[in-house]
Order: sequence, then C-alpha cells, then structure tokens
Amino acid sequence: MPLTRDQMADVRLIIKQTIEELLSDDKFLTLISDKIEQKLGIKESQQKMVELEKQIMDLRHAKNKLECDLEKFQQHARRKSFRIVGMKESHGTSVLEQVLTLCEDNLKTRVLEENIENCFWLGRKKNEQRSVLFTVNSHNLKMKLLRNRKLLKGSGITLTEDMSPARYKLYQKAVQKWGKQKTWFYNGEIWVKLRENKLQIKTEEDLNNMAQYCSHVLFRLLQSGRELFILV
Repeated sequence: MPLTRDQMADVRLIIKQTIEELLSDDKFLTLISDKIEQKLGIKESQQKMVELEKQIMDLRHAKNKLECDLEKFQQHARRKSFRIVGMKESHGTSVLEQVLTLCEDNLKTRVLEENIENCFWLGRKKNEQRSVLFTVNSHNLKMKLLRNRKLLKGSGITLTEDMSPARYKLYQKAVQKWGKQKTWFYNGEIWVKLRENKLQIKTEEDLNNMAQYCSHVLFRLLQSGRELFILV
C-alpha cells in the first residue's frame, strides 16, 4: 500500500533528523572518515608521501654535501696555483721564463724553474690578452708571492690565487654585493670587511646572513644615536 503524502513527509523528516544527528556525532564522522581512508588507501598514501619526502630531503642533503666536498677538493687542488692577468706574450721567450722574470723583477722574489710545477697560457691565442696559470711547489713560496703582489700596483699586471668555479662564482657575488674594496680572496678564503669587522664567506647563506647583520648594526646605531654610515 503506497504511503500517503503526510506519511512521506514524516519519513523525510525522520531521515533528515537522523542525518543531522549523525553528522553532529564526532564518533560517527571519525568512523566514516576511517572507512573511506581505509577503502581508498589514503593513510597508506600519506605515509608513503612522508617517507618519499624524507628520502628526497636526505638525497638533497647528500647531494649538497657531495657538492661541498667536491668544491673543497677542487679548491685544495688549486691551493698553490696563481693566475697572472695583464702580462704580454713575448715572442721567442717561453711563458715559464716570463713568469720567472716577473717574480724576480716585479715581485722581488727569486723563483727557480724547479719551484714551478706547471705554467701555461690559458685559452687559445687570439687578439685578446690571455692569462697565465702557474703552480708553485711550496706553501711558503706561495705566501711570499701573495705578500709581495702589492708591488705590481700600477704595472697593469695582477696576480691572483686560482679559484674553483664555485668559489669564484661566490666571490663575484660578494663583490657585486659589497664592492671590490671590501671584498678579497686570500689563501683560499673569501673575506668581506664591514666597518671594523672581517667576516668570512663560505656559502651563499653567509651572504644573506651578512645583510641581516648590517640591519642589526644599523638598528643599534639608531638606538644609540650615533652617526650612521651607509654600508655598501
């Protein structure tokens, strides 16, 4: 026997009230949620996602460590190497002879042929001026040449330590940010001078931290009422 209109209305009301009661029951909702997650495998998928994210993070850390170790190895291999920029190529004279003469006449340092492990022009011979790469056989000789390179001032020739590609890139970023007068590379390390402080730059994170350091210094100066200097 079919239901009357009033009976249908009562049934709809009972269903509505029942649904509202169930939807307001936290235990029921939790049960439904668990059943759906179990059916669809959501929890397992979420757990796998967490595990995959952890594996990715571990791989990134391992990659960064390998890159860091490789860069240190590359720089260590260059620890006694120099680049000469601005030295003209002389026909009839070997590059080794030119370097030995430069060391003795300009750098006031006597260097023998046996003190040089390798010495060659960089790049192909074209119209533009080429640089020279040479390596000495002792740390003491390297440091003496570094101390005396100031004697090249005004000669148009510069003597710099050889850098790994990654370290050179970091050095260039430091120069762009803080200027060449406040940035230097010495004995394999990048340094920046801000006011009375000398700070070593090892990573790009150090560059970002220096910006925060400058903000902190300026804030302290404002508090103390001292004269402000713009740090460029």
